[in-house]
Amino acid sequence: MSSSWNAYIKTALDDFSKKKGWYIMVSSIVTKVSNFLLIMFAVRTIPKEVFGQFSYAQSVMAFLIPMAGAGLNHALVRFGPLEKSLLAKKQLYQKNVKLGLFISTGLLLITLLFINTIVANVPAAKLILLLLLTQMFSVYLLEIVKSALRVFNRNKSYAVVEMQFALLLLLFGVIGVWQFGILGLCVSYTMAGLVLFLWWRNKIPSVNGDTRLEKSLPKGYVKYGVYAALGGVASALMYQVDILTIGNLIPSQADLAVYRVATHLPYSLIFLSLAFVHAHYVSLAKNYKSKSALTHFLKQYYIIFIPVGLVIYGAVYVTAPWLISAVYGNIYTEAVAPLRVLFLGLLAIFWLRVPFGNLLGAVGKSSWNAAIATTMIIANVLLNIYLVSKYGIIGAAWATTLLLTLSGSVSLAAFFIYLKKELAHGRMD
Repeated sequence: MSSSWNAYIKTALDDFSKKKGWYIMVSSIVTKVSNFLLIMFAVRTIPKEVFGQFSYAQSVMAFLIPMAGAGLNHALVRFGPLEKSLLAKKQLYQKNVKLGLFISTGLLLITLLFINTIVANVPAAKLILLLLLTQMFSVYLLEIVKSALRVFNRNKSYAVVEMQFALLLLLFGVIGVWQFGILGLCVSYTMAGLVLFLWWRNKIPSVNGDTRLEKSLPKGYVKYGVYAALGGVASALMYQVDILTIGNLIPSQADLAVYRVATHLPYSLIFLSLAFVHAHYVSLAKNYKSKSALTHFLKQYYIIFIPVGLVIYGAVYVTAPWLISAVYGNIYTEAVAPLRVLFLGLLAIFWLRVPFGNLLGAVGKSSWNAAIATTMIIANVLLNIYLVSKYGIIGAAWATTLLLTLSGSVSLAAFFIYLKKELAHGRMD
């Protein structure tokens, strides 16, 4: 039994390696370590209340960023691999850039109309939010370049872009915080994304043919992108509703900062599972009608991430008091209890939300993802309002963990409904 288990793990890791997965994993590690260091530096440099205001503004951006470009970057990764010619892939990419920028401009103008309402309960966050809003352009442009690299099977280049962005953001962010405080940190996000887009836009693989010719978008392309964007919004809010609720129900912005610290470490580790999925995503999109390919991916995924999740949870539960004090400082010791609860939520992310949410996207069911996430976000809001008003920040941690588990379980059920439905119609191998 032990030898067959080891052989299966070896096969899974070999397959991951063939898809340049280790490049993605290393880039994800560099990204998360860089972001971790940047936030740690900001937490120790910026007053608690100001960091709370920044956390609130970032939570608002978590709602807006997935809508930038109406999710066309997700549509490119889904439909691009199905195009037979390299020229068609390149034309699709270029159309995405133009259309996405137009949509992002409209979204920005709408947001500006309602910005006073958005920050009504945290008015000090208005200037911070205004500066962060410029990310809607830089983030979309960089994401569409990354999507194009994946479509052209350039996972190594995709990983390099991820690492470069993280390191550039760390550099710009530290200099920004040091010289200009929280406003410098806000500007650094846009600068890093824009610089890299300008560098990489001419490095998309060249192809034979006139890429300037207009290419009509595949049937369902924009619809898929919009659903993916809505799903991304709802998924982002799954991680941000608690912070928004605390910001609006608890007067102390210091409590908001404490809770933001509690979420930082568990959410920083999601990349482990995402890196594995991203390495396989294009292959899954190509094989969306193959039951054997989809279930084989799941077997490989779980044989790695069940033990990884258990080890991480056990280690962090024991060392939580030391981790909080050592990384963020003794003034954040109140974050220990919500941190332990949120690591249960991380297990739900590892074992349910990441694999099945991404599988639904890969097989073209972005509308299902959107419906699931939207339903769960309504439940999350109601549960957060009740538990935060009753138990404070520990209530927020439990609300998020419970809803992550529930939403992941629904995604699991939806994926197996997809398999059963396709089998019933004889469309799978």
